[in-house]
Parts: sequence; C-alpha cells; structure tokens
Amino acid sequence: LVDATGSESWAYFDFETSSEVWPTNAADDVSWDVGFQRYFVKLNGGYFGAGNVAAVLLEGVTFEEVTRAPEEGWDFDRKDVAEDEDEEPEMVLGGWYHYDPSSHRLSPQPVVYVVRTAEGSFYKIEFLGYYNEAGDSGYPSFRWARVDAPESMVEPTSEPIGG
Repeated sequence: LVDATGSESWAYFDFETSSEVWPTNAADDVSWDVGFQRYFVKLNGGYFGAGNVAAVLLEGVTFEEVTRAPEEGWDFDRKDVAEDEDEEPEMVLGGWYHYDPSSHRLSPQPVVYVVRTAEGSFYKIEFLGYYNEAGDSGYPSFRWARVDAPESMVEPTSEPIGG
C-alpha cells in the first residue's frame, strides 16, 4: 500500500530494497524504479528518468504463472501522443486500473506487469487496489515478486528524458 495521495508530489519505490526512496532529482536519480502519484504510475526510464527501467504488460496470465520475464514487448514511458484526448505522458503501467463512471471508483485490471529495474533485475507486479482501509483514494496497493531474467531481451527504443 503506497500513500500516493499528493497531487503535486510523487512517492518513489525501489524493488531491490522493497522500500520507498526520496530522490532529490528523480529524473537523474537511479535509486527508484516506479513512482506513484494518485492513480499515475511512472517508470524510471524513458520519459521520466535515467534508470533504464522498462516494463511489459502480460494479459491472460495469473501472477503465479509468471516465473520468467518475457523476451519481447518491453517499453519505456513516453511523451504524450496527439492521438489521445489527454495531455499526460504515455505510461506503460498507466492501464493498471478500470474506472467506473457510475461509482467514480477505480479497480485493478486483471493483468500482470513485469518490470526491469534500474539495477537490471526483473519483478512481476500485480495491482490489488486503490483505497486504504478507511476507503480513501490514492493508496494503490500491489504485490510483487522477483522473476527470472529472459534468455534474451528485445530492448525498447528510447527517447530523451522529458521527450
């Protein structure tokens, strides 16, 4: 459970230490892997940082079934594209939730992601919720576990930090 309630600040997480970190300049700092702000989740690679963190979405598999990182499908977060209606960068983990317009609530999608960390390790991640025990929003929860590296990996193309 991450306190990501700040609308201006980010909460940063490092998989290797299983802990929150507080980078001074997140774009240049490689101590974090993923950052959280409300329902946004960013990677320390591509658009947002120098950590070379990449991720891949795996659909149609359970968390337990994922034991090795895939070879293909990897991507970095990228600058916003004109084709969509928002003005937000394209975040690989951005589709982790489903929004219900009738209740205005978020629920996790039934998908698993694999993340390559700044240190080059691989972790699977599954989002579990977005609310704390009191029902307050801005508290994404997830589970993660280390997985084996792929035998080979097709590297995503990179763009400069900030697009």
